[in-house]
Amino acid sequence: MNATDHTSRSPRRLRRWALRAALALAGVSVGAVVAEGAFYLRDEGAFPHLNAYVADETLGVRLEAGFEGAVRVGSGPVTSFAIHREGYRGPPWPAPGEDDVLVVGDSQVFGLGVAGSEAFPARLAVATGRTVLNAGVPTYGPPEYLAVAADLLARRKPKTVVFTINIGNDLVEANRPNPERHAVWDGWAVRKETAPLSVQDFPGRSWLYRRSHLVFAARKLLYETQHPELSDAAFPSEGAWQDLVRRSDESQRRRAASREEREVAAALRPVETSYLEDELRRAQASVEDLIYEEFTGQDYRSSLLLRSARATPGDIVTSGPGEAGSPYGATTKIIREGAAFRAKMEAKLRETAAALADEARKKDIVTTLEERDALAAKLAALRAAPLLLSRATSPLAAPIERMKALCDEHGAELVVLVLQLDVMVSPEEWEKYDAEPTDMTSTRVLVDDVLSLSRGLGVRAVDPTDALRAAQPGAFLRADLHLSPTGHRVVADAIAERLERPPPAVMKPGLPVGRSRLPSLRYWRASRELLISGTTAAACRSWLRQEWLLLRCFQRGSEAHQATGTYDRYVQGGDVGPRPVGARVVEGGRGETEWFVYGGVLSFIAPLFPGGRLVADLFWEDHRRRLVVNWPAEEPVADEITLRKQEDLGEVPTGVEEPAELCACHRQVTGAEDCRELMGRPDEDCRRTYGDDCAGRLGCVAGDPLFPPECIEGEVNAFARDRCYRPCDAACARPCVSWQGVSLCPEP
Repeated sequence: MNATDHTSRSPRRLRRWALRAALALAGVSVGAVVAEGAFYLRDEGAFPHLNAYVADETLGVRLEAGFEGAVRVGSGPVTSFAIHREGYRGPPWPAPGEDDVLVVGDSQVFGLGVAGSEAFPARLAVATGRTVLNAGVPTYGPPEYLAVAADLLARRKPKTVVFTINIGNDLVEANRPNPERHAVWDGWAVRKETAPLSVQDFPGRSWLYRRSHLVFAARKLLYETQHPELSDAAFPSEGAWQDLVRRSDESQRRRAASREEREVAAALRPVETSYLEDELRRAQASVEDLIYEEFTGQDYRSSLLLRSARATPGDIVTSGPGEAGSPYGATTKIIREGAAFRAKMEAKLRETAAALADEARKKDIVTTLEERDALAAKLAALRAAPLLLSRATSPLAAPIERMKALCDEHGAELVVLVLQLDVMVSPEEWEKYDAEPTDMTSTRVLVDDVLSLSRGLGVRAVDPTDALRAAQPGAFLRADLHLSPTGHRVVADAIAERLERPPPAVMKPGLPVGRSRLPSLRYWRASRELLISGTTAAACRSWLRQEWLLLRCFQRGSEAHQATGTYDRYVQGGDVGPRPVGARVVEGGRGETEWFVYGGVLSFIAPLFPGGRLVADLFWEDHRRRLVVNWPAEEPVADEITLRKQEDLGEVPTGVEEPAELCACHRQVTGAEDCRELMGRPDEDCRRTYGDDCAGRLGCVAGDPLFPPECIEGEVNAFARDRCYRPCDAACARPCVSWQGVSLCPEP
């Protein structure tokens, strides 16, 4: 073989090698295309996650405008999605309207696993006839919800914002922004812990790693082979059900600590009040001493008038002079004259001080008056001050408050929607995970925290848990925690129904200045008895503490029973005398009166106010007596407090039965043999709130501020006993009553 032959063969050999390489490449390409087609058909063109993300410095990720794709969640159906130019799912948004609803949230709002028309924002639009903007983005948490709402409120001015809280994730994500949790890797949102530090870019990488089903399958296989011990739950970027259990335990501990603080405050409140009362009495005496020195001198009548101004309705006695009638047997006329005289003298004292040339004396008078006034204001504020259970027990408190402020700034209404995990709604959902069921009952406190906080801010709160539970099975996707089409429909209906009702009333916490909490029987008994005309004949005792009047009426006992030395003058006496059976308010009371009968003892409680009139009938088995209180406006005392027997029996209250369950609680807590000293009537809100907690139920029915009832949606805690009342509307049976800025139906 010569050189020429060798030279001529080389190009032919190269061509053969090139042809073989081309054929091999073509075969590989065809194989890849066939494999890609096979995996595409297997996956039905869908991926198990969204591949529509681009990086965002502030939000961590965002959805790419104009991107279209398909996703299959678990074993569910394939659903397509399209991202419009604003960067959210669905068809392009119309021009801003005056009645738009903006819904912010995560994958539950996005509608992961269902068609866009089946997601609850779309269904809400159908149910309400309003434009509803679906601004849900998977991976987002409360910080991102706020950012999205701030942007769209500024640009589109929606009328309503639905802040969707996904309890499963948002408790963990509330204080951890998305850039710390997620990153974008070839169009996918991956957890920060698993994202690569850098990637090698090359032509076609985006399509291969974002769109290729073959590459996705290969990468999935490689990952599972290299990390068989890892699962989604291994990474702390998002929460799991274990986090909820832990969070609920923390919330319970915070609630317990808060309650302990309130109990300490409640125990100290009477001590503080008593101390201020003593200080105020001394300060008032100092003012009176100045009046004596400057004006009255040894004038006995003037001194008597000054002293009588300190009398109260409790000093209107019939027992004559002496300690029992301290400062003396006062009459309403003398008390009024004394109050007017003191006011006149104090005004004159201020004028005198202003004109004094003696600076030391002037300072002494002014300081004495200012100290007295400051103590009076401090005492009134202390009596009215609330004993609040801390609302900020949830990590979601701050985001909700910021969202409320943001909506207020833009003139929009905030609605808070709370969605629970599927296994929180129904324990049957554990079956689809092949997991041993875990009792999630304790996690309910996390939802209650959010609902309570929202309602306290005057925000409509939507909890569709009961409706979702009623829709089971089928409210959630198979093998996944996201809502099914049925679940989305239920949630949309719950929001639409709540939007039809008014937002919760917001009232100032605590009591109005000048009001006080309902005293316990022990504190009433520590007060001097108010001798009302007619109480002795009726076998009743009466007390007045602050503004609260208490009458306790007994079945008159035999002489033997009266000789037993019991604290009450009258005791239950078998068949001796008629038994008290009930009461009925005829006029006044402002919805704060209450009565109950235990062990044959009728208790009647009512607040008394200047400028008010109270008329109530107290019933015995064979007669009734009418209580009348007249208290003219601007007067220091009532001019009439009487209890008189009436000619006819009238309509006796029916259905008065001693509640066995509440009495059993009273005996259990106090060790008493009967329920004659049980204060408070049965209340469904107290029963629902405290259940088997007898101490809580008893405190609740007695109006103890440590044990307020949790009101149902649409009602609020109000008046001095924190009972649940409805905001005033056309359905009120009696005229509405204002309380801390809110108009309420007077009947609880």
